[in-house]
Amino acid sequence: MPIYLNRYDKYTVGRVRTEYLHPQQRMYEDEIKRIAAAEAMPETTACDKAAGQKRMEILKKKIAECRE
Repeated sequence: MPIYLNRYDKYTVGRVRTEYLHPQQRMYEDEIKRIAAAEAMPETTACDKAAGQKRMEILKKKIAECRE
């Protein structure tokens, strides 16, 4: 979503945060929970667990970036 400088107002930053950033963070957190639940299943292979861990680390970094 491009935001043009001439369109900024006093509500722009708050609107971007609440309408885009917060839902994105929740999506990342939900994906981490889904991966953790999948890893807890006994039929999950070691390869799938490793891929899940790698994906989880990427998502955690993205969450940390969103919080900066």
